[in-house]
Amino acid sequence: MSDPITWVPIGTVDAPYTGTFDGDGHKISGLYCKGDELAGLFGVSAGTIKNVTVENSYFYAKTISGVCVQNNEDGKLENCVNKCTIAYEDAFNSFGAPASSNVFFKVGGVCAVNNGSLTNCKNEGDITVNSDYQVEKWVSFYNYVGGICGQNAGTLEGCSNSSNITVTNSYDASMGRLIKIYVGGICGQSEGTKTIAQCVNNGAIIVTATRNARANSGIYYYIGGICGITAGDLAQCINKVPITANSTYTNQEGSTVYFETGGICGQNTGSLAQSTNEGEVKSSMKGINGHLSCYSGGICGSNSGKFFPFLFFHSNPS
Repeated sequence: MSDPITWVPIGTVDAPYTGTFDGDGHKISGLYCKGDELAGLFGVSAGTIKNVTVENSYFYAKTISGVCVQNNEDGKLENCVNKCTIAYEDAFNSFGAPASSNVFFKVGGVCAVNNGSLTNCKNEGDITVNSDYQVEKWVSFYNYVGGICGQNAGTLEGCSNSSNITVTNSYDASMGRLIKIYVGGICGQSEGTKTIAQCVNNGAIIVTATRNARANSGIYYYIGGICGITAGDLAQCINKVPITANSTYTNQEGSTVYFETGGICGQNTGSLAQSTNEGEVKSSMKGINGHLSCYSGGICGSNSGKFFPFLFFHSNPS
C-alpha cells in the first residue's frame, strides 16, 4: 500500500451526505482517519451508498466503521463491503465528564449507527475492542459492537459477517454507575420495530470482562451470534460459529451484574422466527457478592418477547 491519505469522512451531523455514491464494484484503500467522534469513509449519510469495498485503511474514533459511521433514516447502504481491521483501544476515565452524563462508544464493520436500511452488506475485517474504564460521578457508559453495525434502529437484510469479534473490557464502576455492553455478530443492539432478516454470522465472538462493581452500581452484558439485544423482528438468520463469554469480577453488596449470552441474541424483547444457531455457546462468571445473573441459551440468553416456529439449535450451551 502507498502512503496513506489523511481522510475526513464525507457528511456531518449538520450537513449529511444526501446524494448517490455508486462505487461500481471498485475498492477504496489507503485511507487514514483518526478523530474524536466519527471515523469512516462516510461520516453521516441520508443518501445512497452502494457497490463499494473499503480495505487497507485505518479508522479510529468514538464511533467507527469502515464504510459509513451513521446512516440516517432515509439513508441506504447496498452491496457495501468492509475489509479493514477495526481496532479500538482506549483507557477512559470519567473524572473529566460532567456528572449524570452518558458516554457512548459505537463500533460496526459497515455502519456504526443505522437508522435507515442496509442490504446485502458484508464485513470481512476483524473487530477488536480493548478498553479499560474508570466510571465515576454518576456517569453512565454504553458500548455497542457489531460485525455489520453497532447500534441499529433500521432494517438489515441479507447481510453477513465473516470475521472475528473480540471484546476485552476492564471496568471499575463506582457507586450508582451504570455500564451496558452490547455485542453481536450482525449488530450489538437493535431497537424499535424494524426487521433483521436473512443475515448470517460466520465470525467467532469472544468477550472477556474483568470488573469491579461497587455498591449500587450496575453492569450489563448482552452477547449474541446475531444481536446482543433485539426489540424488533428477527427472522431467517443463522449463526454458524462459537460464542465465548467469560467474566471475572469483584463486587460489593448492592451491586448488580447481568451476563446474557445466546446463539441468536443475548436478550430478546421482540420476535424471533425461522432462525438457526449452529455454534457452541459458552458463558462463565466468577466472583463474589452482589446480585449476580448469568443467562446462557442456544437461541437466547433471556427472552420476554415472542418465539415463532422453526428455531433451531445444533450445539450445546455451557
